[in-house]
Amino acid sequence: MICEKCGVELTGEMLNSGFCYQCGQHICIQEEIKIFNKKLEEEKLKQKILKEKELKDQIENFLMTTGYNFEEYKIIRYNKVICAETVMGTGFFSELSAGLSDFFGVEDDAFASKLDEARSSATCKLVHKAIKVGANAILGVDFDYVLFNKNMISVIVNGTAVTVEKM
Repeated sequence: MICEKCGVELTGEMLNSGFCYQCGQHICIQEEIKIFNKKLEEEKLKQKILKEKELKDQIENFLMTTGYNFEEYKIIRYNKVICAETVMGTGFFSELSAGLSDFFGVEDDAFASKLDEARSSATCKLVHKAIKVGANAILGVDFDYVLFNKNMISVIVNGTAVTVEKM
């Protein structure tokens, strides 16, 4: 800690006495602790915002393909085979809509929307897992769909997390 008046580093002895030996400034330890904790929280918040921005940038620049290479990129490292899944209830109205669509033989937008939501969720989880293992791309992306009890859908997505760089 530093004395607010003269800028000298406060020793444990000065803190215990409650005075700066350099300038005589009264030191309120409780107040100093509050100031220190506030600065610490501000620094933690800055770090969190920085990490979130960095993660957002990584996600925006992330590459994915169902194939096994990226044109104009070379694979530097095969990081890990990864998998992510989402299980989601379809909801009463989606089921009703799906039943009517089936009966009349038409496309069901409500059920398709649930599938899209589940696929997006699983894909997002997969990208986060890839970033955690140091990858910036995923090769061989594959989706599997499972329907449980007519009202629960599961989307499973897997691929190989890799690190690539532009040639």
